Amino acid sequence: MNCKWCSKELSKKQVYDFLSKKTKGTSCSSKCSMMLLHWISKENFKIENTFNCIVCKKDFIKKTSSSPKVCSIVCQSILSSVRMTEKNPMLNKEVRNKVSDTLKRIGHKPIKQGGNGRGNTTEQQLLYDELIKINKSFVCEYIFKTKGLNEEKIYPTHYKIDIALEELKLAIEIDGTSHNSLKVKECDKKKTNLLISQGWKVLRLSNLQIQKELKSCVQAVMSMI
Repeated sequence: MNCKWCSKELSKKQVYDFLSKKTKGTSCSSKCSMMLLHWISKENFKIENTFNCIVCKKDFIKKTSSSPKVCSIVCQSILSSVRMTEKNPMLNKEVRNKVSDTLKRIGHKPIKQGGNGRGNTTEQQLLYDELIKINKSFVCEYIFKTKGLNEEKIYPTHYKIDIALEELKLAIEIDGTSHNSLKVKECDKKKTNLLISQGWKVLRLSNLQIQKELKSCVQAVMSMI
């Protein structure tokens, strides 16, 4: 008989003790016995804690007590992205209405508000100041009336365009964080589609773009003229 750890042949006494059922006859020394027990416990840990990643399908060992789903931070981010795309609660109209009612009740408003009689936002004014250096025909808060285009009453009586160049039918919309909500996106899309159907060219820029890349934003506008 041989030791199951180091393969060394067991002594006659060790064989006798094994046959007499005094020992299990698996190791030749206490050191080998400890190493063998450690290896067995490690292998059992791997078997009990090995899971299949639901994103990349690779096997991995989960060392924490949390629910085993993904093998890495990368797979976790992919899973979160899919979850928010396919199972985003904000896609549910009832949830959106509930959130909207709560925000109205607590008086929540965007930090920066402009347009619709509130005056220009900082970013709107920054871009306008640069554009009128090139063409003084640019105007802020241009009124686009929907009369004659609104038989089904799906549009307001008029739209305000953040910055417009009427002679070339160029509309520049500057979007703040409030434009990230699904409801506002739907309204923006309806407004954009109506303007395009009437021969307007529409360019949408974000506040962040204007703050960080003002020159590039001006170039983007001029490229449409």
